[in-house]
Amino acid sequence: MKKALVKNFIISGFVLLSLGALMVFATDAVLNTFIRVIGIIILVGAVFTVVLQILSKKEERSVWFVILSVISAVVGVVFLAIPGTIAAYSVYVFGVMLILLSVRDLFSVVRFPFGRIFSIVFASLGIILGTIIICQPAQIAEIITKFIGGALIYQAAVCFMNAILVHRSAVEIEPAAKTGKDSGTVKDAQFEDA
Repeated sequence: MKKALVKNFIISGFVLLSLGALMVFATDAVLNTFIRVIGIIILVGAVFTVVLQILSKKEERSVWFVILSVISAVVGVVFLAIPGTIAAYSVYVFGVMLILLSVRDLFSVVRFPFGRIFSIVFASLGIILGTIIICQPAQIAEIITKFIGGALIYQAAVCFMNAILVHRSAVEIEPAAKTGKDSGTVKDAQFEDA
């Protein structure tokens, strides 16, 4: 069981390291691929919904589901056709939403004066950050992608470290099926050798 756990940690570490390196060093390709994957998921969901509507009984069919499925299919095709543009505009949408939510928070300060200074500071920071995102969408998307890539590389390092620690430990983990109990048990390898 210990060998299988070490093997899982090593495989997970290599997968996370590969994904993280891609996100850090091939940011544009990763963003485009991510948008395309979302497009495929939307398209498959739309086709699946239409098929379910066709196969369902006549009284259970809904025109609205078909209309929404067609709209979803069009959105999926757009995501597949122009992923770079979609990535750029999604960052704009995020920036605008951040500004609107921060402005709303500023207006709520007038009605609820408790914690006014913190609310004003955080709302102002939100407006500034939203403005920066709108002014520099490509750079922000690239920074976010690289940050996620760095986090994945860190997780890969944690997996490799866990593999080393489990491999060096004196504790042997037995599967539940072997012991006949509901959960796995831990047996000390030092006492077993004696």
